[in-house]
Amino acid sequence: RDDLLGVWGTTAELGKTPAGDVYRRKKSLPILHALEHTNPGEQRFLREVYQQETPMTGEQVEEVLAIFGHTRTKAYCCTFLAEQCRLAHEALASVPRINNPVAARALDDMETLVHFVEEASKE
Repeated sequence: RDDLLGVWGTTAELGKTPAGDVYRRKKSLPILHALEHTNPGEQRFLREVYQQETPMTGEQVEEVLAIFGHTRTKAYCCTFLAEQCRLAHEALASVPRINNPVAARALDDMETLVHFVEEASKE
């Protein structure tokens, strides 16, 4: 979820700059996906801007976002997140329920967390 919000989150959601992870050159799932699914020229561009010592320009960030767009990186990240949440739900469902209020509360809290994370995959 953090990787999705760090690239595609709005100022209202984050309280900070949209595409902040791109500006910070955070090496996360979106950049890895784009590197694997774009052409050699764009791979070279991505490597160069993510390794340069000077801050990324707005134009460079826009180009990175365009590459994310045509490689369907956001859709991939949403699908990946949804699958991880599905697996988490399965794992939590397989935990034996015991008559212990602390354990029951812990499981409820984990389910709540998975539902919270899951919301980002529905964008």
